[in-house]
Amino acid sequence: MDGSSRSIYGQITVKPLDNFTFAFVYANAFSKTGGGFTGGTSSAFADAPLLTSATATASDAFANWAESNEYSLQFSFRPLPKFVTGGWIGFKDVTRVNVANSTAELINWAVQLGFPDVIRPGDLGGIIVGQPYQITSTTATTRADGAGAVHIEGFYRLALTPNVSVTPGIIYILDANNNPNNILI
Repeated sequence: MDGSSRSIYGQITVKPLDNFTFAFVYANAFSKTGGGFTGGTSSAFADAPLLTSATATASDAFANWAESNEYSLQFSFRPLPKFVTGGWIGFKDVTRVNVANSTAELINWAVQLGFPDVIRPGDLGGIIVGQPYQITSTTATTRADGAGAVHIEGFYRLALTPNVSVTPGIIYILDANNNPNNILI
């Protein structure tokens, strides 16, 4: 291994009924900086759960090398032609490659409501509520991830042509960066 970052991803999707689909996702990632495990979509601590500070991700020191395994279960159910619901739950473990007993566990989840063809054919209105990655346990005793952030999103995808659409939306994040003192809009 030359120390470069990489990721491998696989998904198995099953559609047992015409209106129900579920999928199992597995991803493995390696980071020589010990960070980047949430793609910047959660707190700085969750992105690099085994480092001593959020700014430590710039270092590619041998001791920072880390690997993660992620498991996710997703589903989609369309009980009515103009209503679909879905969601996912994910679990990620992160382990330092060169430091014994250095591990972290993270979770994320979301629930979605969608309204296909709500005004015009091809349009889609939707609401998503979920939690970005949050550390549930870690051996890095100097790290702390506060209350889990909550992501609330409303959007409307307007189909301009069969291949072009515009999607305005509003995203509201409670406890951004998993800090109860933060709110982002």
